[in-house]
Amino acid sequence: MVTAAPDVSLAPPPDATFVSVRTLRSYDPLGDGTEADDQLGFLVDGDPTTAWTTACYESRYLGAKAGVGIIIELDRAPYGPMSIPVDSAPWQVQVFLADQVSEQLEGWGTPVGSDFSTEPRTTTVMLDGQGRFALVWLREIGRTDVCAATTPFQGRVSEINLDAVG
Repeated sequence: MVTAAPDVSLAPPPDATFVSVRTLRSYDPLGDGTEADDQLGFLVDGDPTTAWTTACYESRYLGAKAGVGIIIELDRAPYGPMSIPVDSAPWQVQVFLADQVSEQLEGWGTPVGSDFSTEPRTTTVMLDGQGRFALVWLREIGRTDVCAATTPFQGRVSEINLDAVG
């Protein structure tokens, strides 16, 4: 039996330590530029009952927007899992890594992971060291009773967990 050699190009450095979050900011390049910035701390406050939420939208696909998201600046490029609890459904999420923030979605390159579900749940994406800025991009958000009947869709993301090293 022949087996392929492991891909060491994705391996973390031998002296790697856990990656930590430096800053968080919302990402709304097709809107007013921000999305619930006052709630960003809930993503890393250690309390899984708190959450960052999007604005309320008429459509689960955010109307004319391609999505909204969260930029996570890390202290170094991460290798390993990032867990993202999405508390409203249905949902679609993409995660990008880059060396610098782009104000245009196209500038983030190809997603390192994506997922979707018709139920609230946690998705885990493997980060591969491509950069120290992560973009969690919501492309579809679920219906909620918190919003008005004319704008019943809102994304909700709770405690993001990084078990990545760098």
